[in-house]
Amino acid sequence: MRLNLISNHGLQNRMAAVWHNVRLALRATALTVSTTFLWAIVHSTGWIMHVQEEKDLLMLSTSILACATIFAIVGALFFADLWQKLRELKNAVLEGNEHKFMLLRDQKSSVMMHIVLMVFAFAIIVQFALAEYSSIATGIMIIFFPFGSIIVFFMALHEMQGLKYNSWFIHNTPQQWFTQDAEGYFTEYRQEKAKIPRNV
Repeated sequence: MRLNLISNHGLQNRMAAVWHNVRLALRATALTVSTTFLWAIVHSTGWIMHVQEEKDLLMLSTSILACATIFAIVGALFFADLWQKLRELKNAVLEGNEHKFMLLRDQKSSVMMHIVLMVFAFAIIVQFALAEYSSIATGIMIIFFPFGSIIVFFMALHEMQGLKYNSWFIHNTPQQWFTQDAEGYFTEYRQEKAKIPRNV
């Protein structure tokens, strides 16, 4: 009976995770489609500048490549750091190590790193939007994927930084670990530690 309960609980967790990821995928698709068609409307009205000259297009392509390279490198480093933090948090939950969990829970990523990623992402989007395409349909097909990739990237960052949105942590972490105040916890921890006599 206990094995069945554990199995059912694990199945529920997996189904919850799948449904959560499906909703994220649908949201990312909707945002990408909306952004792409908004570009198509603005582009067709001529409200924005179109880069048409061959020399200008060459420089635009070079600039997009440079921005995308820097974005990819910084993003990969950021992801690696967040992934390591998630692994350590999962280990803390599995080990029942509340102290380790509290040490990592409220660690925030660098604001400057977010700014750098947003600046380069914005630069990539704008430069793709400025290029002249043979037709609106061709432009939609070309820019859909970079727009979608950037949207998915930032949605993934949001998910990885917010434990309360992660279905695994929601179903496996004691609720108290989420709700208790970190400053109060460590104040109490230091007080308890001070009471322990030191061996001479």
